[in-house]
Amino acid sequence: MKLGIRICERRKKLGYTQVQLGELVHLDASAICKFERDERQPSIDQLERLAKVLHTTVRWLLHGEGPTEASEEERVGPTTVEHLREDNARLRGQVEELKGANADLWTFMKELLQNLRGKG
Repeated sequence: MKLGIRICERRKKLGYTQVQLGELVHLDASAICKFERDERQPSIDQLERLAKVLHTTVRWLLHGEGPTEASEEERVGPTTVEHLREDNARLRGQVEELKGANADLWTFMKELLQNLRGKG
């Protein structure tokens, strides 16, 4: 099976039109069409974007080797996944801090209203 057929197969399996896939990888639909017909070969950068969006690997797109469907780590690389995990943990911590700050603010506002009512 050729590269173009593999791109077309994955695109259809995920339910994308050539226009939609093109938008996701920042290319014209005509470029996707040419890739699928093997009239044009994507650059390495384009292959990486295609693999990521099509949930597969560059290796599978080029050679048909390895699993058709790739894990997130295989698609975007272990470093990126680890960064995403670290960012997620940091953001969760910030959310918890904000919850605490909101609770403190809520308590302050209730006490202020009570004091204002008592002095009125």
